[in-house]
Amino acid sequence: MSGRPLSILAVWLLRVGIRAVRMLPYRAGCKLAQAGGLACFVVARKHRRLALANLRLAYDGEKSVAEMNRIAMRSFMNMGLNVVDFCQARWLAGRDLHRFVRVEGLEHVERALSEGKGVILLTAHLGSWELMAAAGAAVGIPLTAIVSSTGDPLIDQFMKTTRELCGYEVLPKRKIRYGVISRLKRNAAVGILADQSPRRDGILVDFFGQQAGATRGPAVFALRSGASVIPGFGIRLGDCTKHKLVFEKPLDLVHTGDMDTDILRNTELFQQVIERYVRRYPDQWLWMQKRWKIRSVLKRKLEEADEQESAVPPSAG
Repeated sequence: MSGRPLSILAVWLLRVGIRAVRMLPYRAGCKLAQAGGLACFVVARKHRRLALANLRLAYDGEKSVAEMNRIAMRSFMNMGLNVVDFCQARWLAGRDLHRFVRVEGLEHVERALSEGKGVILLTAHLGSWELMAAAGAAVGIPLTAIVSSTGDPLIDQFMKTTRELCGYEVLPKRKIRYGVISRLKRNAAVGILADQSPRRDGILVDFFGQQAGATRGPAVFALRSGASVIPGFGIRLGDCTKHKLVFEKPLDLVHTGDMDTDILRNTELFQQVIERYVRRYPDQWLWMQKRWKIRSVLKRKLEEADEQESAVPPSAG
C-alpha cells in the first residue's frame, strides 16, 4: 500500500485518535500525554541527543548535566501535551476558556488593530502553542496562523480543517509571501512561529550567544506594511491543565532608512524576545530541532551529549 491509500489511512487514524483523546477528561489526557512524551524521551535517541546538544550550546557552564537532562525530558513531555491541546483546542477555547486559560495584555492587540494596519503576533514553539491560536480567536482576535506542511496534502487539509474549526484561519507557509500582506491589509493578526532556522532565505543572528539561522519574514512584513509586532506566547502554568496567554506591548521597531539593515536589526530584536521567554520557561521550548547551524559546534555538542548519555542514562527524575 502506498500513496493516497496510506494518506487516507493516516487521516482516519488521526480522526480516531482525536476522538479518543476528546473522550478523556482533559487532566487525564494531559497525564497520558506526559507519559507518552517521557517514553519518547527514553526511546527516541536521535532527538534526545539533539535536544541535549542544543542545551549544551545554550547553557554550557550555566546549568548542570542533571538540569539539562531534566529540561530535555520535560521538553518532550510538553510536546506530548501539545498533541492533547491540538485534539482538545476547540473545546478548551470554547465555553470552558476561562476555566483553563488566563489572558493578559489583550488590550495591546486591540489597540494595535484599531490603527487598521494589522498585527504580527511574534511567537514560538513554546508552552501551549497549539492552544494559543484557538484561545486568541476565542477572545475576538481576527487571527491567521502560519502553518508548515506535513508533506502530505490530505493530512495537511485535515489538520487545516481541524484547526479552523477553532475559529481562526490557517495559512500554509508556502503561501506566506503574498498571503501575509493581504491579511494585514484586511487588518488581521498574523501569528508567526519565528523560532526555527529556515531552510533558505534566513539570516544569522545571535541566539543564546551562538549564531543561529532566523526567518526574516516578520521583519520584512512589518516594515512593508506598517503593522505592529506584538510578542504573544501561550505559557503552561504549574498545573498542566492551566495556561496563560500573554501579549506584550508592541515592539519599537528599528527604522534606519536602509532596508537590509532594518531587516537584520529587527530580526535580532525579535530573537532577543524569543530568547527571553525560552530562558524564562526552558522546559517548555522545543529543544529537539536544528536551531543552530554551525555544524562544527553542533557536532562537538552532539559528541558531548553521547558521552553524557554513556555516563548518565536518561532518567525521569
